Amino acid sequence: PVSVVGYPFGLFQESGHPIWATGTLASEPAFSGPFGHLFIDCRSRQGQSGAPVYAKSFGQFRNLAGQDCNVDGNVWSFVGIYSGRVNNESDLGVVFGAEIVDSSRKTLTDGNYADVPSGERIGGPLTSIVIS
Repeated sequence: PVSVVGYPFGLFQESGHPIWATGTLASEPAFSGPFGHLFIDCRSRQGQSGAPVYAKSFGQFRNLAGQDCNVDGNVWSFVGIYSGRVNNESDLGVVFGAEIVDSSRKTLTDGNYADVPSGERIGGPLTSIVIS
């Protein structure tokens, strides 16, 4: 199971906390797309782009790095950042994985911009982030 933690249609809990939309990982955990993305199957909607995505694991499981784990209770692992659905008719969504997020963070802290791949239409027309 994975959860997109955000504000679908601008909605939030009475306390102001985000809503957890839950779905499943739709692509193989050990593989990601050419831009460090993977797919989830989740009823996510507008307002959740840019939201963190967490995977819930319990008991015996294989983590996203392919390692076998055994725990008592639940473990929440950061999967990446939700980018949006592949189209309006689908519940398949694009998540930029934790590794690409970390790489972008390092670029942002070491320089003044981060290039975002734009060779395919994934998540919109953004091609760079400028820090002023």
